Amino acid sequence: MKRVEIIKCSERFDLELVDIASDKSISHRSVIFSLLSDRPSKIGNFLLGEDTLASLSIAEQLGAKVEKNGADIEIVPPKRLSEPEIFWIVKMRVRE
Repeated sequence: MKRVEIIKCSERFDLELVDIASDKSISHRSVIFSLLSDRPSKIGNFLLGEDTLASLSIAEQLGAKVEKNGADIEIVPPKRLSEPEIFWIVKMRVRE
């Protein structure tokens, strides 16, 4: 298995986006970007769908602390990502 090395940015940046519609792609990406941060991230209007909630679960398995208050989410990233103890295997059914 190949390893991926993530190099921190040389400078911090703050990004605030407001009044964005609830969106599946943005919700997934916000979880991923939150894991790469060194500070807590607050996400408003998070889409509460089965697959986006699975992304939050994966973030928790990687060591993040996730607080949910309806569609408002706070993710506190771990100092270092940890390998999950449980691996989820998804079987895709192929139609014949």
